[in-house]
Amino acid sequence: MAAGASIITIVSNARILLGLEPINALEEDVTGLAANFWDTVRQSTIRMGSWASCRKRKLLLPEATAPDWGWAYKFILPSDYLRVISVGENDEAIEYEIEGTDTGAVLLSDEAEIKLRYCFDNKAPGTWDAILVEACTFHLAALAAYTATGSTTLQQSMQSNFAATLALARGVNAGEAPVDRMGDRPVRWSRYSGSGRW
Repeated sequence: MAAGASIITIVSNARILLGLEPINALEEDVTGLAANFWDTVRQSTIRMGSWASCRKRKLLLPEATAPDWGWAYKFILPSDYLRVISVGENDEAIEYEIEGTDTGAVLLSDEAEIKLRYCFDNKAPGTWDAILVEACTFHLAALAAYTATGSTTLQQSMQSNFAATLALARGVNAGEAPVDRMGDRPVRWSRYSGSGRW
């Protein structure tokens, strides 16, 4: 857990990486890092990994109204949902599909209930893995590098650091949740692809 981490420290550290002055309050950041990029960076960086600090599980029950066609049941995904980690337990081969609606994302399946493990939108950096804090810092810096400094070299450097941090995180996260590793079993790989239907 990255005790003491906050939006302010992440934005401030991203500024330092770009050669800018650190800040003590978000209002001091005239680059727009927090105002323009924070929500997108947080959500997309969490989606890119299977961070232990951003995992949840929930039993989903079907809506009263079934899908118009193709599947037997429709399930409303949690409001903080960002990405599926797994559906079902152990080696269950459960077919499903994720769709968007005007009120949020839904999961479609022929199963009467869904045991869902998912990445959620954890908005509290103080509860995050330290590598996630580092990844978000590099991600912010990469997005703002050219606008803030005019340097494509610095932009590319931040992008490379971000990619390297994500690669490191995948190895660490795989060790903390071995059943989530792709490639050990074909059934699991088909589940992670989003749907068993082609």
